[in-house]
Amino acid sequence: MYQLWTFVLLFLLLTISYFDLKYNHIPEKLIISTALIALCINISEISLTSWREIGLELRNDLYTSLITLLVMILIKMVAEKIINRKALGIGDVKLATVGGAFLGLKGIYIAMFIAFLISGIYSSIMLSKGYFKKFQSFAFAPFISFGILIVWIFGIEWWIQK
Repeated sequence: MYQLWTFVLLFLLLTISYFDLKYNHIPEKLIISTALIALCINISEISLTSWREIGLELRNDLYTSLITLLVMILIKMVAEKIINRKALGIGDVKLATVGGAFLGLKGIYIAMFIAFLISGIYSSIMLSKGYFKKFQSFAFAPFISFGILIVWIFGIEWWIQK
């Protein structure tokens, strides 16, 4: 079942990345679809011995998503105060929030660290080569998607050990 969910997740993340790259926008339907898939995955991974377990899993997913949402909004607000322009799209915030439901709190922080690190390297290279201007915006969803996907594939513990 893990392979099926991985392909579904890969398809959704590639689609989200495509829309962000092409239109600089992530459709709400894709975010909602991804959130529903995260819910299905998490429910399918627990033993269905009791409704209590399902309730606890859903509560943990909700808490993780809420914490991720608050942290990403805080990052967005602080960055925009520092550079005095838009720094992070709300679609990126929503994607990270849904990623939290997939990966849990530790997993989404690892994924976001990877996303920020790789996008920082990418933007530095593009800036140094003259392809970007200072503070030029670019699609961030592909970096978030990459972070979510590789944490999902390798597992949280692998990243913690490395």
